[in-house]
Amino acid sequence: MRTLPQSRRMAVEEPEIPMNTVDTSAHLAEDGVAFTVTVDYQQRDCLISRDALSSLGRSVNENLDLLATYYAYHAKINGVARRLVAAGVMDKPVLLSTRNFD
Repeated sequence: MRTLPQSRRMAVEEPEIPMNTVDTSAHLAEDGVAFTVTVDYQQRDCLISRDALSSLGRSVNENLDLLATYYAYHAKINGVARRLVAAGVMDKPVLLSTRNFD
């Protein structure tokens, strides 16, 4: 925030928009778990397939539900999603499948 003389200071501060953030409001969708990532100030909708989540989850616990599996692998899933967006994948939503985690 720019500093102004006391007489000219504004009471409202502009929020800073992070360049690369992760939205943690993931939710179940028909085909998997939907979530949003922000890369270079652009928000992108993403979807990780049920198959990909099942594949990831089996290595830990066969009984994990999809959202629990998503959150268990949150960092890995979001890293893959951010790399796909940064690479120019323009799908809407950006789809993460089992092949993205081989």
